[in-house]
Amino acid sequence: MGQQEIVSPGRVPTIGERSEDFADWGGGSVYRPLVANSQPYFNDPESWRPVPPAADLAALLRKQFREKFPKIENCKNPEENTPKPWAYHDREIEIGKTYSSRNGWWISPLRMSDYRCDAPSEGPFNYQWFAISPTREVKFLREGLWLVDAGDFGNDGKTELLFSVGGYDLGGYELFYDDFKKHVEFEFHYH
Repeated sequence: MGQQEIVSPGRVPTIGERSEDFADWGGGSVYRPLVANSQPYFNDPESWRPVPPAADLAALLRKQFREKFPKIENCKNPEENTPKPWAYHDREIEIGKTYSSRNGWWISPLRMSDYRCDAPSEGPFNYQWFAISPTREVKFLREGLWLVDAGDFGNDGKTELLFSVGGYDLGGYELFYDDFKKHVEFEFHYH
């Protein structure tokens, strides 16, 4: 498990075009990551799909975000670059690409918009991922994720979700399974 260097000549499978959407901390355009499994297990029995959240779900997500970040600091502008307490409104909490399963689960990233400091963003200004159960219980997953793929990689009839982990000097992957009760991660630092 880990980063593998491809040393044999030949064509490496790719999907789509190179994009900065999949770049790591170092930046640059790269191909979308692919999931490699020792067995051909890849079906998604829970049918995870991108779906915009309904108004009640968006309100629940924003409420959870506020509970996680009751106080936020931001700069007036990059030139001043002095973080100070900042009162924010719900409309400033950006909801990213949200996914749902046919079993009634949802996952969604949220972050504050309009970061004004002259430094790398952190905390509430980076995407914070939440999972919402069919009974509307919300669980915080982690900061700095993006969904790579959903599949039944263990062939147990349940879908696992694989995320890429990224941040300052940080990369890796995290797999969530068993209705987000369990997870395993692989992380590395660039230096």
